[in-house]
Amino acid sequence: MAQSLSHPEERTPHAPDSRDPDHHVPGSMDVSAQERTFEGFMKIITRATIVIVVILVLLALVNG
Repeated sequence: MAQSLSHPEERTPHAPDSRDPDHHVPGSMDVSAQERTFEGFMKIITRATIVIVVILVLLALVNG
């Protein structure tokens, strides 16, 4: 017997229940680890960019 597949538009979404312990409240998650990771990533990218620019300037001066 073949199953009938409904389109996503035809399905009614399950309304989240605020009493559900798995219900996520936007803005309630601790993101301190993600913020530290992003800060570290930005430091590495900034320093790498500076090093690359300095190397390019030195190459231009030497080959000048």
